Amino acid sequence: MKLLLFDWQGDGHHGVYMERVSEALAPCWDVVLAGPDDVLDRLSGLNVDVFPLGDARPAPEGRSHEDELIAREWSLLERAVTTSRADRVLHLYSDPLIGHLPEAPTLGIPTAITLFYPRWHYPWTYRTFLVPRDATKALLLERALSKWRSRSDSLAVFSLDEAAVTRWNRGSGAPAFWFPEPPVPQISHVETAERKGCVLYGALAPRKGVDRLAVALAHDSGGLHAVLAGSVEPGYVNELDRLVDLMRAGGATVVVHGWTHHEIEGLQLLARARCAVLPYHRHSGMSRVLVEAAAVGTPVLVHDHGLIAALVKRHGIGIAADCDDADAFRKAIHALCRDGTTDRYRPALRNFAARYSHDRFAAALRAPFRFDVEPATALVEAGR
Repeated sequence: MKLLLFDWQGDGHHGVYMERVSEALAPCWDVVLAGPDDVLDRLSGLNVDVFPLGDARPAPEGRSHEDELIAREWSLLERAVTTSRADRVLHLYSDPLIGHLPEAPTLGIPTAITLFYPRWHYPWTYRTFLVPRDATKALLLERALSKWRSRSDSLAVFSLDEAAVTRWNRGSGAPAFWFPEPPVPQISHVETAERKGCVLYGALAPRKGVDRLAVALAHDSGGLHAVLAGSVEPGYVNELDRLVDLMRAGGATVVVHGWTHHEIEGLQLLARARCAVLPYHRHSGMSRVLVEAAAVGTPVLVHDHGLIAALVKRHGIGIAADCDDADAFRKAIHALCRDGTTDRYRPALRNFAARYSHDRFAAALRAPFRFDVEPATALVEAGR
């Protein structure tokens, strides 16, 4: 049985997702990876077939360009399915396509999709208010998904939000499954044994809330060490420099590592900090940095919004604060950076990281496809 994994995205953690999903499914299926050339080059060590897609999906420039990209992506997907002669397909990042899927031509094989950003349930599940624009987008996603799940070729929908999965499964159509964050590799050592300060790790862009951190540290931040690490979004360099100057004027020592970090390099960076800050603007969905920080025993400070705030509060792995309130944000950073605080959070962080183990991830990803494998294996995957 041949299974096609498709993802046209090339930034962020998409390569990690493709690698870990392939590793989880390859023992049971013949896996084919369809991805951007540079992502496939980085995954050349995997013993799987590949279907190169050329350059990664560019950022859309307006509505008409987005429509063009959707048409191109669907064409690439059709070609990958036909050329690979796949029996099943798992689309690993389906949010940009969801509006197109209900009326899309059939691919001729059972299809599973992955949604990262459902949020229609945020007001009543997480007590998170949605601005009108976000609420409209959320409702349109729900309507499109409901129509797609009623199609005969829809096999399953994955989501990183367990609450969304539970709600969808109360309705009809193709079943929904939790997509846990892929397992985080263990690091054998950290170059600097002593932890200090805070780290904001990931692509450095306006949506990551660097401005909130800057306003918080613009006053009374003497003695605090802050690291900003990740590739700098084009057009953001001058603004980032201004924000760094603002933090330094407030007394903080600020170090910028403005490049894309290898996964292990990023984990070591998180392991050297006393806390990881995630002050993201109106962020919906999960954050892999949350799991990476927990895996190396680093408590987190997140904006009190949506899924990631709910996880932090439920599992006790850090602080969810109003990062729009500079005083509250600054006090929370200082609280997590005090001597001994990291040790207090260590048991909770360990338990949270254990939710994203290799075995649990593999079982979750295999669930929609478990009856495609040999009967004996299927019984094991079904938990019998």
